[in-house]
Amino acid sequence: MSRTDGHYLPSLDGLRAISIVLVVLGHAFVFTAPPALAHFAPVFDGTLGVRIFFVISGYLISTLLLREEASGGISLKRFYLRRFLRLAPVQLAYIAALVLLSRNTALSETPCQVLTAVTYTKNYACSGWFDGHFWSLSVEEQFYLFWPTLMAVLPRKRLLPVALALVLLAPASRAIQYCGGARNYTWLTSNVDLLMCGCLAALVRGRPLWNKILAVSPAVGRLVAVLLIALPTVLSAHFWFGAFTVTLGPVLQGAACAYLISSLIEHPGGAWGAALNFAPISFLGRMSYSLYVWQQLFFAKPADYGWDYAWPLQFPVNMAFALLAGLASYMLIERPMAGLRARLRRPRPRTEPLVAAMEQP
Repeated sequence: MSRTDGHYLPSLDGLRAISIVLVVLGHAFVFTAPPALAHFAPVFDGTLGVRIFFVISGYLISTLLLREEASGGISLKRFYLRRFLRLAPVQLAYIAALVLLSRNTALSETPCQVLTAVTYTKNYACSGWFDGHFWSLSVEEQFYLFWPTLMAVLPRKRLLPVALALVLLAPASRAIQYCGGARNYTWLTSNVDLLMCGCLAALVRGRPLWNKILAVSPAVGRLVAVLLIALPTVLSAHFWFGAFTVTLGPVLQGAACAYLISSLIEHPGGAWGAALNFAPISFLGRMSYSLYVWQQLFFAKPADYGWDYAWPLQFPVNMAFALLAGLASYMLIERPMAGLRARLRRPRPRTEPLVAAMEQP
């Protein structure tokens, strides 16, 4: 959710809703929709949806940590416990479902696939259709291993150059993967620019220069940002632009998305804010994680389960089943965990220096 310490960050849930729609419809139109609808597939770019998720994650995590720092200091122990409660319950339930299906259908979830899923290394090994989407969760968890620690030990003025250096690292990483024959860029280093764009937007929030930039014709700026986000996706269909779309395209999308997030948070009114904060859209964004995890089951082929035919896997019925599975997961797993995470997020009172010294081992 986009609620942090009782403060609501407007439009983030709406942006999450757009992201999950891109992923779900991308899978539906590419893998299960009738051939007559296949020409709509490029409109729904699932890769772009995941990239937007990354920028949102970087922004939200950095904002949470900055608020925790201001309220008494960053507790890495509580941070990692919150992350575990946020991600692991839904993920483990899904993995358990895969293991159960492996025992009762032709679906095969190997020990290596289970291991890379639970250890968040899916972006490097043992990836199949039913668990391959965990690559993005692996990228985020690996990002959580180092960025919160840097925020806890480095002053903010040192964080900015570190974040910028990581942004510059990613295009080179994607180029290395491309030269090695890869066409899916799942390494942490190949996606860290998107996460860092969100982090940078959080770090500069409230600075006078950034506020002035956001105040200049927000409606025009948002339109330009959307066009820049779409540009690499459009150009990716053309071979001659491959060098750009592989290396700098994601950076452009991440920067434009970070601007869009900042603009919508600082200036939440108008048609943009009304649309993104419309209750059904906002709710879809809140359940986007559960929907992202469970939708993969319903965009497979019947043969993947060893069946000749299965009506729940037929388009568009499969979309309804994916939505229902995501809703059930959100209501039964995510929401019960939300209260516990909220208690772990409460600000700690500042400790007097003398008491702090006495408490150290």
